[in-house]
Amino acid sequence: MKDYYSSLGVDKTATADEIKKAYRKMAVKYHPDKNPDNKEAEDKFKEASEAYEILSDDNKRKQYDTYGSDMGKGQGNPGFGPGFEEFFNQFRGGFGGFGGGFNTYERHVKGQDIRVNVVLTIKEMIEGVHKTVTVDRRISCDECKGNGSLNGTHITNCATCNGTGKYFTIQNLGHMQVRQQVPCPTCSGRGKIIQTPCPKCKQAGHVSVSENVEIDIPAGVIPGDVLQNHGMGSMNSGATVPGDLYLQIKEDENSIFARRELDVILDVRASFLDLITGFDLHVNDPVDKTVKITVKPGTQSGSIYRMQGKGIKSIRNNSVGDFIVVVHANVPKDMSAKDIEEMSKFKNKLKPNSPTANLFKSLFKLID
Repeated sequence: MKDYYSSLGVDKTATADEIKKAYRKMAVKYHPDKNPDNKEAEDKFKEASEAYEILSDDNKRKQYDTYGSDMGKGQGNPGFGPGFEEFFNQFRGGFGGFGGGFNTYERHVKGQDIRVNVVLTIKEMIEGVHKTVTVDRRISCDECKGNGSLNGTHITNCATCNGTGKYFTIQNLGHMQVRQQVPCPTCSGRGKIIQTPCPKCKQAGHVSVSENVEIDIPAGVIPGDVLQNHGMGSMNSGATVPGDLYLQIKEDENSIFARRELDVILDVRASFLDLITGFDLHVNDPVDKTVKITVKPGTQSGSIYRMQGKGIKSIRNNSVGDFIVVVHANVPKDMSAKDIEEMSKFKNKLKPNSPTANLFKSLFKLID
């Protein structure tokens, strides 16, 4: 004989709320979508779902306590039969993680997903960051514990659908009959009738809030990445478990750095005289560490200095970008006539190069 209480890890005196919490914990742990190709986990999930289907229903629980897992055999009770297989199959492909929904006969369905943009600096992409994100969502009403009734009581099974939330209509089409399943019109598919609605949520079971959510963003994410946080979404109408929260990664536009995939690029302006004579250039890399670059005499504008492995390390693989410094000549625009006269003395000593050729050389170096 199957021990449904042991399957859920609860005592025979467990309350309905304790049984529900135990089942949810088991369903999250052993769901097939979280344990692909794991037959043992799938069997445990089926066992827990079967146990919950019985113990969550007062009448079935009484029959089980009296007759055991063979309850109703030979007495016209259909037991589980095809209905349970249909119940289990509703999970397949619909479980998006912790918030994917426990689609039981009590109609546990997933709530609405939420998408929020998160703006990161280059440094945060490299190191990872802990962020506080403001999320507007609907959560379970604390006054009625999410069941929509006054003080969490005064709820009965719908007599029309016998607590299933399902209603069947039959339409005659000539010599044929079409049988269609729809949400019960009496209880709107809830399976329950609320006699005294909760004054706070108006029997919806959830209320709107704006919350600050603490999120750990791992190192290596880049713009375009989306991070999924299970069960941190919203509870919309008809849902009994929250949806998921999706974080859309964006890049901070107010930065001295540019980014090309995993590479981080910094443009630096230097006096053309410094480029002629050479100098030591000190810059801060994306994580605020000072880097010394020796610029040799005669360096051309657009020259590139590459520091390998100092860019962003991909979260998907071991690829690491570089930190690239591009040095450009800074031509002054406010020179006096005397300054121009003095500079003209050096004009014949300077060997002009094609600025277009230098530009393309720089671009090819950057691509390589």
